Amino acid sequence: MLTYKSYSAVGVHILAQKYGLAKAINQLANRVSMKDIKTLEEEIENALMDLECKDDLEGALKVYQDAEAELHDMGNTVPKNEYNRVLAYCLMRQANIFRQIGRLPYAMETSERGLQAAKDSGDGLTLARNLMDACATNFVTGKIDLGLEQVEEAKLLFQKGDSFDHKQGEGWYWILRADLVNAGIVDGGPDETIISSTKAIDILLPIENWQGLVRAYSSRATALKAQGKEDEAEKDRLEEEKWKLAGE
Repeated sequence: MLTYKSYSAVGVHILAQKYGLAKAINQLANRVSMKDIKTLEEEIENALMDLECKDDLEGALKVYQDAEAELHDMGNTVPKNEYNRVLAYCLMRQANIFRQIGRLPYAMETSERGLQAAKDSGDGLTLARNLMDACATNFVTGKIDLGLEQVEEAKLLFQKGDSFDHKQGEGWYWILRADLVNAGIVDGGPDETIISSTKAIDILLPIENWQGLVRAYSSRATALKAQGKEDEAEKDRLEEEKWKLAGE
């Protein structure tokens, strides 16, 4: 009966005969490393849902920083595009926490590194996500014009795909736009907030992205109330509460 160790040895022997020993070992190392990097990505995702989304920011930050260190240890044993894609994700999550806890110099540094890793990954969806992260950092540090350029670039990248993640990204673009209107960074007012929030709801409702729907309904309710449309605003408040409960 072949154990895992003997099975691996047979694999090396067969590949060595066909391709040469060095290439065989390298291919098997890449297979193991790819499994490791997928596991690392899952750990980051789990920390987002189990810690960051439940406001354990320091706990989530430690997971993200440990994941970055583990990723660096993998070095050249993983394909560069995958390495940079997961690194970009890891840095994006760190930057988000640094913004929330007011450590803006760290947020700027990790956002910049994350954006560069996203570009190096060659993956459009990864780049779009990190552009959204970078624009948020630029907004809170006063680089408004650069942030606006980045958010519009991100929207175009999200619109190039039809996957769940592309739709989620575009939906959050419209939420961010509504926030920018409310903050007076983008011209508009309640009318523009309602338009942007409605677009977000239309995109996010079919995929049941509850976090985005909570934000979008809340934003639209506030704008409707500002227009004196109390009944419509109350309906949106009820939807907001419904989706909050759905996420618990």
